Amino acid sequence: KSIFDPNETQLTCQSLNMTISQPLTDFAASARGYGVLNWEVTKFTSRTERFIESPSFADASGDIWTCRLYPYGDGNTNGFLTFGAYKSSDSPAKYSAQIVNRTSAELSVVRCVASTDTRWRSAGWGWRRFIRRERVLKQGFLSSEGSLTIIIEANPVPAPK
Repeated sequence: KSIFDPNETQLTCQSLNMTISQPLTDFAASARGYGVLNWEVTKFTSRTERFIESPSFADASGDIWTCRLYPYGDGNTNGFLTFGAYKSSDSPAKYSAQIVNRTSAELSVVRCVASTDTRWRSAGWGWRRFIRRERVLKQGFLSSEGSLTIIIEANPVPAPK
């Protein structure tokens, strides 16, 4: 069964408890380097694989995260980049992903998600239509060598009391 809802721009599963949040603000964890990945997708313009997998990184709780970028969409969203994050446990978490615009920080694209759902390992979370591929190619997101920078910040969500 697909994790994609064809009517949504965000990757979802059926019957989720999911909210959109502001960019993550656990500065203490960020300052220690936990839960932050500065991912340089080299030679983005010449990549042909279905998806590109990030290096793994750990959040403040020790969960291991991996991200996937689908440079040509997920098969149902041609013309867009699709992005998803997966982690080693099904505990609640929040993350943000930012595709960096090299000409203006204001043009960078940031998406945030917080989830209390417990299907991180099997389904992951992300966006089917993160950004139009044409926009990435033409509007200042690539380095002169054709690399794309994505900054991911991930943190656990405290259990409700």
